[in-house]
Amino acid sequence: MKTILIVDDEPAARYGLRRALESKYRVAEADSAETAREALSREQPDLVLLDVVLPGQNGISFLRWMREQGSEAPVLMVSALDTAKTAVEALQLGAADYLVKGFELEELRQRVANLLKLATLERENDTLRRRLASDGQFGQMIGRTAPMRRAFEIADRVAPTDSTVLILGESGTGKDLLAQEIHARSPRTGKPFVAVNCAALPETLIESELFGYERGAFTGAAQQKKGKFELASGGTLFLDEIGDMNPVTQAKVLRALENRTVERLGGTQAIAVNVRVISATHRDLAAEIRAGKFREDLFYRLRVVTVELPPLRAHKQDISVLAEAFLQMHGARLGRNARLSREALAAIERYDWPGNVRELKNALERSLVLCRGEEIGAVDLPEEVARGEAVSYKPSGDGHDVGLGERDFREAKRKFEVAYLTKQLTDHRWNVRGRRRPSVCTGKACRKNCASWEFGGLGESRWSGKNSGPSRRALRVNEWCPALGVKLVASEESKERTVFGYVLAGGASTRFGRDKALIQVDGEPMLMRLCTMLRGVASSVSIVGSWEKYGSFGVECVADQWPGEGPLGGIITALMHAHTRNQRDAWCLVVGCDMPFLTSEWLAYMMERGLVSGASVVTPRSAHGLEPLCACWHTRATSKLQFAFDGGVRKVTEALKQLEMEVLDESQWKRFDSDGRLFWNMNTAADYDEAKRILEAKHA
Repeated sequence: MKTILIVDDEPAARYGLRRALESKYRVAEADSAETAREALSREQPDLVLLDVVLPGQNGISFLRWMREQGSEAPVLMVSALDTAKTAVEALQLGAADYLVKGFELEELRQRVANLLKLATLERENDTLRRRLASDGQFGQMIGRTAPMRRAFEIADRVAPTDSTVLILGESGTGKDLLAQEIHARSPRTGKPFVAVNCAALPETLIESELFGYERGAFTGAAQQKKGKFELASGGTLFLDEIGDMNPVTQAKVLRALENRTVERLGGTQAIAVNVRVISATHRDLAAEIRAGKFREDLFYRLRVVTVELPPLRAHKQDISVLAEAFLQMHGARLGRNARLSREALAAIERYDWPGNVRELKNALERSLVLCRGEEIGAVDLPEEVARGEAVSYKPSGDGHDVGLGERDFREAKRKFEVAYLTKQLTDHRWNVRGRRRPSVCTGKACRKNCASWEFGGLGESRWSGKNSGPSRRALRVNEWCPALGVKLVASEESKERTVFGYVLAGGASTRFGRDKALIQVDGEPMLMRLCTMLRGVASSVSIVGSWEKYGSFGVECVADQWPGEGPLGGIITALMHAHTRNQRDAWCLVVGCDMPFLTSEWLAYMMERGLVSGASVVTPRSAHGLEPLCACWHTRATSKLQFAFDGGVRKVTEALKQLEMEVLDESQWKRFDSDGRLFWNMNTAADYDEAKRILEAKHA
């Protein structure tokens, strides 16, 4: 039996509603918003009858609270106030219907029955959609292999939210169809879905297309025109091939996403827009960031949730299912029916389809038109498909861009040389001095080019003995290199692990009363003291903090993606930033500006422990407990930390419970802490004054 919750402060009204409904439904009552909150969690009602006028919090506010808490129970507003403004506000907040008191009881019963029936249908529809996604169908898209089902599952989970989505995949994989289906399953369905192909618009027009323009803004602007952001307000804006957008427009798109406002060209008024952005690209945005072609802050803003569509060659088991669906679709449109012969099916499953699903769809349409009977043979397929020899001008299958898609010959040549030399060096374990060195890696000019290309982000240090680096010979497994901050660790892939250093600037503390990053410790700001320490043990050093505040120190600044949310947000930002450097097996040494007595020797030891650890985080434990703001984190911990953060966790020690830890206890750090102050935290101004006194006495 379904449950109905009646929320009304008048006993007589509750009694009348109960008598009208209790014969068919289980009825619960509440006389205020406060008691309704308790009843909502206790009773789990299928429908809520909510009065507008309540003591304390009114019905409209309570409805808003319900939706903020994620309650999807249908709400029938019941009130003596017959005002259009109240009814419209209630419906905008998600009320299913509005009923003015004085109604007939039969009308009430009918509306309740209709709303419950509609809610049941919506639940069944959601269940069916999820089942279809798990069975290999997502709207118009079909895919029964594990990579496609995983993409469908992520898309289905993010669709009901308002989060920004980034879709990655080669051209022809169906990024636009996925974006349309996400919109169709979102609360914005029925509202505008506006698609913009950023690669198809010239640089001189893309800005006016996105933001619009005022009359007279430029020559030919005879009248005002709204941009795509305005046209999509209330709905979804799909920015296809956003990796081709120029940097100037990228900055304006970022501002529009952050402020939810746009300005037309030639205008001065900020126009509010309520739009969900879904973006897609076939480019490697991490590589574009390193090349300075794509803004890192925009990348983080777009990549709240990432859905990656695999190329068709990576899930060939779906080809037969896709072919059957396409032949049915083309046959209905063309008035012809035909099936694939065994030879033709074997040919299309053997072919690599560089154009992906789009190429398959068009090839089958051609074959259906040209075949003479009811069976499509191998001779009816395109010649390259029948032969199984595709000429693809795409990046190679392992993800390295070999430059064949570049228009500029010099850039194409550079990318090819980088890809070729990277493969040769990887095959020879980066040995450029021994007898087994690759022949292409001899000569000063080659080594100079390799240094300028910064293989693995390590630059010339890999090739020379500068900065206390390795001698002029190949690094061996388990050999420690202080300047690079890396150790070659034996693994299945025989690849080296890299360590990145990050300092959490953090900002001012309410207890400390000032910015800890900028206080003077040993004659220099705490921030720079930690950066200097990290440079001795890490391959690169970055500050997690705003460029405006800390950019003057000459160290790369990474904008905290969750400012004001505590150090856990900064740690996740650091790990995500390491991911953008295309490092799948990297460690991040993250320290906060709290501990004035940290030493470079201890950081080096902790990092060495991380490089050989199978855990996701290496953290010390002092007498006060774990010290997560002086820890070595593996990039594999990113997803679990993000999941905990999204679930409301803000304390780093709570997030650590989600990870596999290696804890360094007193027996391991005591030899680096003769004074017993290694993990002294500066939480108050008095702590800083005491630390300053100790340091001055030490250097006196």
